[in-house]
Amino acid sequence: MPKSTATLAERIAVARQDAVLYALATTTLWAIGGFTVFTYLAIPLHGLGFGAAEISLALLVFGSAAAIGNMLGGLLADRLGSASTAALGLVGMATALILLSAALKFAAPEHARYFVLLLVFGWAISGWAFYPAQVAGIIRITPEASIIALSLNASFMYLGFAIGGAIGGGVLSALGPTDLGWVGGAGVAAALVVLLLRGRQERLKPYKIAG
Repeated sequence: MPKSTATLAERIAVARQDAVLYALATTTLWAIGGFTVFTYLAIPLHGLGFGAAEISLALLVFGSAAAIGNMLGGLLADRLGSASTAALGLVGMATALILLSAALKFAAPEHARYFVLLLVFGWAISGWAFYPAQVAGIIRITPEASIIALSLNASFMYLGFAIGGAIGGGVLSALGPTDLGWVGGAGVAAALVVLLLRGRQERLKPYKIAG
């Protein structure tokens, strides 16, 4: 445990580093993309004819896949590296969310029910494989200030959850439940772009701990 709470100046000193800014932006966009859909997931499921028990089953599928994804993300980060694992997770999550919208819009209802459950599983396992890899990457780029950086990362994750919920509500008002997936997927795709830019930035200018 740290002996004292980090001061505001210490937090700002860590947060203003380019590599940390990229990481926080990536986490925020990932969280926005996921919670744009997850907050209102019951609505498109209900539109497919899911009852309360079936919606609970879908959430169980999501939670189980998320737990698997967390473990898988840690293992893959050790084998492939944190950046590669995080990128794979974002690619898988964005793809699953966009296909979720496609299934809701175009698949026959009797088939869409099974496609949606499969895509929820893929979204959860890939999306939550991203997170431990992202945490490992943040620790790597902030070896002397990792506690502060991880605290900031958690704060920005919850900020993203809140923004995602607000965006999802806007999507329901302006478009419809079947559009939640592609909007959320676009947010995750934006997170992938920022992650790739962060990798390029690290190659061009190695991170330095602020004095």
